[in-house]
Amino acid sequence: NVAVEHDELAAGASDAEILWEDELAAERGESSPSAPARPAERPRPSLDPAAAAAAEMAEPRPRRPARPKTAPRDATPTGARRQQPAPRPPQPEPVAERVIEIDPRRLEAQRRSRRLKLVFAAVAVSVIAAAGWRYRLAERSEYPLTAERGKREGIPALDEGNFDRAYQLLSAARIAVDALGGAVEDADLIRDSATQAEIFVSLAPHSLEEILSEAGRTSPDQWPGRFKDLYKGRSVIIDTTISGRPGEGGSSTYELGYLIFPEGEAGSLRDASSGAPERYARIDLEGFKLFELSQPKVGARVIFGAHLAEFGYDAARDAWIVRFEPDSGVYITRKKALEALGWPSANDFAPDQEKAQ
Repeated sequence: NVAVEHDELAAGASDAEILWEDELAAERGESSPSAPARPAERPRPSLDPAAAAAAEMAEPRPRRPARPKTAPRDATPTGARRQQPAPRPPQPEPVAERVIEIDPRRLEAQRRSRRLKLVFAAVAVSVIAAAGWRYRLAERSEYPLTAERGKREGIPALDEGNFDRAYQLLSAARIAVDALGGAVEDADLIRDSATQAEIFVSLAPHSLEEILSEAGRTSPDQWPGRFKDLYKGRSVIIDTTISGRPGEGGSSTYELGYLIFPEGEAGSLRDASSGAPERYARIDLEGFKLFELSQPKVGARVIFGAHLAEFGYDAARDAWIVRFEPDSGVYITRKKALEALGWPSANDFAPDQEKAQ
């Protein structure tokens, strides 16, 4: 232990004299601290009054502030990645506004041009509408003459077997009659004659018997296309009797006493009860409007024409089935037109179709 005694602090810290405690004890008549003695209060070093005053006036040495405890640099758990902040989307650059100056005279010229175009378009539409209306009136005024010409020239052409001329005249006459609402003399006769002319002019190139023979010789995958190309929509004329009516004898539709056999195997008027060869065809009249509206009696003789819709083999019935277009049926009443085709003479022709119940 040492005690520092300052003579003059003003002279500097280097002039201080160091006194050992042994020497201080000898001067004070005390025993050496190395000799055993009872413990006594440790004396405080005495300072010179001038040094003490200088020490009190001296500026104390500033303390170094304690370093704050900071969080570890990376507090993220081991193995975890620090979440990066989402990048900010790029901000669009401001678009400079462009101011376009338009000449008022140019705008006025454009408006004037548009007005002129609208005027010309309105005039054109008015002219076309007026022309169409005049044509309609002129055509309507011709309707009575067209209907009269069809009756006067078309029906005689049909009876003579000139089916093309008859069809052209009678078709135009039927349109005229319909346009006039039927307010024409013999309107029903003109309409019926036009429908019969359509049957005569579109007759199939072969009979149903010949078509059946052709269908039996054609492969099943080729026959539908061949029928569509050659026979679909073409017409046939049938002379037969009614053998069944819906609800009578277990029949659900009208039935004909006419079976179609291959050419040369049986007559076209062969009765269904006489048996059938290996190949034959039946006519399916389901939905056929002509008989549904006229309702002929069983046993009535009917001569009618219709357009072919289907001619195909039905495996369930084990027979070929023929179907007609539902709205195409018409009774054939023009005797001379049938004679022109080679049918029996007018004396053997049924004068009236038995249509009533």
